[in-house]
Amino acid sequence: MSGIRAVIDEAQQRLLISADSARLYPKVFDLNEPAVTPSAVSGSGFVFNYDAVATSGDGYGPISGGGTLVATAFTPNGRLTTSGFAMAGKGHTHAVRLDTALVFDEPDKLKQWVVGDSVSGGLSWSRSVRFAGLHVATDYSLQPQFRTFPLPQFIGTSTVPAGVDVYIGSSKVLQENLVPGPFEIHNLPMLTGRGEATVVVRDVLGREQIQTIPFFASNQLLQPGLSAYSIDAGFLRRAYGLSSFDYGVPAAVATFKHGVSDTLTIETHGELAGNIALAGGGATFAIQPLGTVQLAGAASSGRRGAGGLLSVAVTGQVRSVSLFGSAEVASPKYTDVGSIYDLPPPRMRAQAGISTAMGDRGNLAFSWIAVKELGYTTRLLSATYSRSFGYGAFFGATGLYSPGSHSWQGQIFISIPLGDQRMGSVSVGEQNGRLAEQISLNRPANPDGGFGYRVGSINADNRITEGQVTWVGQHGITDAALSSINGSTAGRLGVSGAIIIADGSVFATRQTGDAFALVRTGQPGVPVYRENREVAVADSGGKALVTGLSAYADNRISIDPRDYPMDTIIEHTSRDVVPRRASGVLVDLAPTVRHPLLMTVTLSDGSFPPVGARVLLDGNAVPLVVGRRGKVFFSDAQKSLSGTIEFGDTICRFHANKPAPLSDNAIPTIGPIICSAGGNHAN
Repeated sequence: MSGIRAVIDEAQQRLLISADSARLYPKVFDLNEPAVTPSAVSGSGFVFNYDAVATSGDGYGPISGGGTLVATAFTPNGRLTTSGFAMAGKGHTHAVRLDTALVFDEPDKLKQWVVGDSVSGGLSWSRSVRFAGLHVATDYSLQPQFRTFPLPQFIGTSTVPAGVDVYIGSSKVLQENLVPGPFEIHNLPMLTGRGEATVVVRDVLGREQIQTIPFFASNQLLQPGLSAYSIDAGFLRRAYGLSSFDYGVPAAVATFKHGVSDTLTIETHGELAGNIALAGGGATFAIQPLGTVQLAGAASSGRRGAGGLLSVAVTGQVRSVSLFGSAEVASPKYTDVGSIYDLPPPRMRAQAGISTAMGDRGNLAFSWIAVKELGYTTRLLSATYSRSFGYGAFFGATGLYSPGSHSWQGQIFISIPLGDQRMGSVSVGEQNGRLAEQISLNRPANPDGGFGYRVGSINADNRITEGQVTWVGQHGITDAALSSINGSTAGRLGVSGAIIIADGSVFATRQTGDAFALVRTGQPGVPVYRENREVAVADSGGKALVTGLSAYADNRISIDPRDYPMDTIIEHTSRDVVPRRASGVLVDLAPTVRHPLLMTVTLSDGSFPPVGARVLLDGNAVPLVVGRRGKVFFSDAQKSLSGTIEFGDTICRFHANKPAPLSDNAIPTIGPIICSAGGNHAN
C-alpha cells in the first residue's frame, strides 16, 4: 500500500507502522451534532386565549367593542384549534370564525400534518393561499437546535501533538487536543450573513498557526442531501375574515427544495385549481464568501392564455457593506391559484438596497422599491441614518421620496433614557412642506409582571394627545387609554389573557405563548423559577402556571428548597421539560410526604457507638450510619423504630416508640436511646 511502511521488530514482538498524512483517517470535530433532547411531551386539557377591547367616546357611540378567541384542545397525540372574532357597536354585531384545524406534529420525522384550515407552502417568488383540506410539510422548527443551511468547514494537518482553538468573532466555540495527522472541523456555527471563523493551531513549543475563514451563510440554502417539502390539497378559502364558511374550487399546491451541495440548492413549485395550472422551479447559488444568487422561472396557463414569470435575487456582504436586490417580471397573462379570488400577481416588482455599519459613527442605509400592478406603478426611494450612544440614547433620521408623485417626507427621531426604565423621545418631520412634531414619555411594563405607561402628543395635520397605562398581572394583562383628536375624546379598555383547564383545575393567566407548564409544588406560596428567574407563585392548591415556554426545546423549571420548611425533604428541585407546541405539560416538583427524625443512640455504659457504625432497621435492607455523638438520621420515620447497630464484633439492638408529630420548621429529635445486647430500653 503506497504511503504506508511496516517493520516487524521480532526481538520485542512489535509491529511498527508509519504512514503519510494522506493515508490517515482524519480526526473529525462536528459542531453541528444535535444535542440529546428528550422527546417532546404534552398533557391533556383546554386553552382559551382571549383578547377583548371596549371603546367609548366621540364617533364611537356609547360603547363599542370586540374580541378574539383562540380555543385549543390538546392531547399527547395532537391538538384541535379554532379561532374567531366578534365585534359590536352602533346597533350592529358581527362574528366570524377564522380557522379550525386538527394538527399533528412528528418531531422525530420533522413533519407536520394539518387537517382543516391552513395556509399553503410556497417559495420566495410564489404566493401562499388559504384553503381547507390536508397540509403535510417538513417543519424544521420541531427541532430548533437543528441547523438546516450549510456551514463552513476547516481541513488541516498537524505533524506534532498540538491544540486547536476555534473562534467565531470573539467567542471560542471549540478547544481540543490534536494527535499528529489530519483533522477536520465541520459545521462551524455561524448566523446568517457574512461571518469569519478563526482557527488557531498551537504546538507543544507554543508556536501558533492562525487561519481566518470567511463565509456567507444563508437560510435560502439547504445542507447537502437535506430536503424540504409541502403538499396541500383542499378547497380555496374566500372572504377570509368576512365569512365563516365560504369555500370555493378545489386546489392542489406542492413545493419541494433539495440541497445538492454546499453551494447549490434547487427548488420546484406547482399549483392546480379550476382552469389554472402553474409550474416553476429555480436554484440558489452560493458565491463564497460574498453572498448568494437566486434564479427562478415559472409558466402558467389559464382562461386568458399562457404566461410566464422570471425572478432573480442577489444578497451579499463585503466587509461592513451589505447589499441586496431582487426583481420579478411577469407577463400580462401570467396567473396563479391566488388570482382566482384575489388580485393577480404584480407585473413587476423590484427592490435594491445597500447598508453599511460604520462602528461608533452609526449605520447608513439606502433602498429603492418599485411595484407595478393593475396599471399602477409605485416607486419609492428611502435613506436612513441611525446611531446608538453608550448611555442608551438613540438618534435616527429617515427620508422618503416618491418619483411618480414627486412627494417626499422626512423625520428626525431622538430617544433618551430618563432612568427608572423610562424613555423619552422627540421626533420632528416634514411632509411636502408640512411640519409634524411628536413627543412621548414611555415606561414599558415588565413582561413578568408590573405597571407601565405611555403619554404623548402629536402636532401634524391633526392635533393628538394620548395616554395609556398597562398592568401585567399573573392572571392577564389590562390596558386603558384615553386620546383626544382635535378636541374629540375617546377612551379604550382592553384585557387579554388565557383560561386553562388542566389537571382537574381551572386557571386564569397571561396568554400562553408557545406552550405552558402546570407545576405542582405541594405547598402554597412557593415561587417557581424558569432558567433561575422567578416567573410564578403557587396558588392555595400548591399549583403554579408558567407560560411562554419554548416548544420542542429544553425548558428548566425549578424550585428553591429554602422556600420550604426545614423538615421537608425535596427529592427533585428542578426538571427539564420539552413541551409540544400550543399545549401544556405537567411538572411535578412536590416533595414526598416524609417524617424525618434525628435520634441519639448510646451504648449500655453510656458511651456513643463509633462514628460510621452500621445501623440496620428491621424490614429495611439499606443500612444507615452513626454520626458524631451517636446521631442517626432517619429520612422517614412514620412508625416505631427497631433495629441493630454493628461495629467490629459488637452487635446491639435498640427500640424507639413512634415519634411525636413534627413541629413547624424543625426536624424532631429523640433520645438518648440505649442500644443493648441484653434487651431493649428507651428513655
